[in-house]
Amino acid sequence: MSPSIAEIPADATIRRLQMAARRIADGIFEALGPDRSAGYEITPLEGPGIGSFERAQHCQSEIGRIQREDRENTFAKCLASLDRSLAGIAASDDITRYLTAAE
Repeated sequence: MSPSIAEIPADATIRRLQMAARRIADGIFEALGPDRSAGYEITPLEGPGIGSFERAQHCQSEIGRIQREDRENTFAKCLASLDRSLAGIAASDDITRYLTAAE
């Protein structure tokens, strides 16, 4: 049988909450860290009738595409890290017993 919330010492409760918060924060910081494996290269436009204005437009659109993909990838990494953090918290028997007692 799980202990009641009153039976769990306050310092143990604080440690458990700190552990849960630390796991979530670690996952978020991991996801927001720079992706060092990404190598960006913009293929220049070449050919007849393509001037500097067209090249500049092409570069701007490619930069926008890369930034959009980076945001999408960062969001996906954040969700994956949060899932891992929550799974780690759920796997912790202490946290599970604490949450059960809190209910």
